Amino acid sequence: MCEVPIEIRRGNNDPAVIWEFANADGSPADLSGSVFVLTVAWPAIPLSAFNGVQPAASFSHSSDPVVGDGVLIIDAAAGRVTWPYSLAESELIPRGLAQGALGPNYDLTRTLAGRTRSWAGGPVLIRSYLP
Repeated sequence: MCEVPIEIRRGNNDPAVIWEFANADGSPADLSGSVFVLTVAWPAIPLSAFNGVQPAASFSHSSDPVVGDGVLIIDAAAGRVTWPYSLAESELIPRGLAQGALGPNYDLTRTLAGRTRSWAGGPVLIRSYLP
């Protein structure tokens, strides 16, 4: 598994988050037949002394339109998985501290031939010009 932080700007839905996977020789990994699931989660995060706490929450997306929601896009030949996050998601994920368990994190798993394992994960950093 690769620990790869991702960055999203609050109130935006572009650019999409893209993971590119390669073989040891640098050629794109063959993702044919793969199903990817992305889970983004965060613990309860204090907003301020006056505003209380934003509760813990999470959401998931899948590349499988039959079993999941089909939001993740796989380019099997290029070894690429794309998450075209929405405006609502960029507003939902809290800023937090984006450091391990202190802020939002993600896990991207791959299932192939009935076997599932994590392929990438790490902190989700939310950027904003506003507090």
